[in-house]
Amino acid sequence: MVKKEELIDKLPLKWADVTLKQYITFRNLIEQLGGVDDFEKVYRNMLDIYFFTFTGVQLYDVEGFQQVDYFKIAERFNAFENDESNQTADIDESLIKGFDEIIFEDLLKYMNLQEQNNISNWGEMINILLKEPIDNIEDNMNMAEANRFFFVLEKQLKTYLEALEISLTEKLKKSHKGR
Repeated sequence: MVKKEELIDKLPLKWADVTLKQYITFRNLIEQLGGVDDFEKVYRNMLDIYFFTFTGVQLYDVEGFQQVDYFKIAERFNAFENDESNQTADIDESLIKGFDEIIFEDLLKYMNLQEQNNISNWGEMINILLKEPIDNIEDNMNMAEANRFFFVLEKQLKTYLEALEISLTEKLKKSHKGR
């Protein structure tokens, strides 16, 4: 039998230690409990879910588990939730389609998935915007990379919108001069 200390040590501390699939499972279980709107109400359940998702063991099945052990789990959970590796994860931005490379149907599909506001859609959303989709993306991308992907996408969108704004402003200036 695995000791509780070994199980606690298996809990991830960084986003890079978790696959997109594991995180989707984690978030979906939290949503089934009512989400995180009432954080204090679901915090202990979140710790149970965190433990189960990343060890495969229910806390009540862990021999010798005591209330004080929740503090050890909470420390690891807080380190995981506050990890900032998702802001520095290394992804090759050249693998992401530019806005001029996205076909209209894919853009509509992406927007539809985004409007559903469901983390289970992240893998498909990311693949829509990659030049070469990743097979089994949920198993082959960690959460630091997935989060970083959306940061990069936001930066690209901002750059695109700024260029579009400049272009439209120039066109307006030219049309007013022609009058």
